[in-house]
Amino acid sequence: MSVLATPSSNLYEDTSDDTANFGSNALSVQEGYYRTLEQVRDATVLVAEASGFGSGIVITPEGLVLTNYHIIHGIDIENVKVWLYAADELGYYTVDLVGIDPFADIALLQINNMPVEKMPMVYLELETDEDNYSLAQDVWAIGHPLGMQWSVTRGVINSYERASFITAYVRLVQHTALIQKGNSGGPLVDEDGRVIGVNTYVTKPAESLGFGYATRSDDVHFVIDQLIDTGRVKRPAMGIQSANLNEFSVKAVLDRYGEEAKIPSGLYGVVIYNLEVEDPATGEIVHKWAVEQGLKELDVLVSFNGHIINHNSDLHDAIRNHMPGDIVRLMLIRKGRFIYLDYELTSLDFDSYIKYYDKRRNDLEEEQGKEEGEPESEPKKEEEEEPSTPNPTPKPPQIEDSD
Repeated sequence: MSVLATPSSNLYEDTSDDTANFGSNALSVQEGYYRTLEQVRDATVLVAEASGFGSGIVITPEGLVLTNYHIIHGIDIENVKVWLYAADELGYYTVDLVGIDPFADIALLQINNMPVEKMPMVYLELETDEDNYSLAQDVWAIGHPLGMQWSVTRGVINSYERASFITAYVRLVQHTALIQKGNSGGPLVDEDGRVIGVNTYVTKPAESLGFGYATRSDDVHFVIDQLIDTGRVKRPAMGIQSANLNEFSVKAVLDRYGEEAKIPSGLYGVVIYNLEVEDPATGEIVHKWAVEQGLKELDVLVSFNGHIINHNSDLHDAIRNHMPGDIVRLMLIRKGRFIYLDYELTSLDFDSYIKYYDKRRNDLEEEQGKEEGEPESEPKKEEEEEPSTPNPTPKPPQIEDSD
């Protein structure tokens, strides 16, 4: 959580009231959609409370705002304020919380009672076609980096298939548009002013080139649809730990389990492991669901409901279009033999991800306290512990939220 904030309620007049007005809030797709950078700026908001701030995106004419969940984590929503870009208006608006998805680091806020003369609001559409991403594509980021409000930067897409640092089921766009703390929740747009990503992370320049990372808008659209319809997001999961099957993982398995481990070599798939590891705090089997569904230690998954599985990324893509409770057919290699297993999908563990944000916020606050106490010696930030389900995705050594 950023600590770059200035207490806002002391500086600006409250221009809202206490009554929420959710409106229809249906996401629309227009033919011939186009937004100038000035319109993109006008649809980008400042989201702040006493201890920090970030950015947000107006995505409906009724004032539905998309932002990052980590900006508001642990914050009383009554203390969250939103500012619009308006030279003649210093007032802020209060918001209501529509829903959250910690897995994708997404929160939806509804601006309270926007004056009639300001409606309909300028808003941005989200790109939903995964074929409309391309390498070296020009992109623009707008937000409030380091408190420099409504700043615009330009870059290109380096990759549009990075796995999220929180969960591999969410994809990121890696780009070179300069972002910093304060950009979190703000838009990454294409040449038509359509949102192709929600800026979320930036790598530390001291240890990298300072790449920015934005949650892909097609994944965000999936979240928004469910939050508007039901107020929650259901995400399927197998409830396992797995690793890509290759010569390195085969060697690691043999080193750990011995030569008696019957694991195939010379082919692709994902090997399932740590099924019966116990949680030190509770003594319960961490992956109890998978065990009860019939999976065994060192099963190798090669097909998921007819989808060939060569790597974990194939599994994430295959499971993405399912829901918890769906029955899927797995093809496994178990002790040298091919078998089929009908498997009921579970859901991602919501509580474990909330604990992840709790720990992340505490770590950042502790780190900032050390920096303030020892200005000449910046301590190295330790690697954050990722949620245990699904299997953590490797990430660059120094990642910061861009809030």
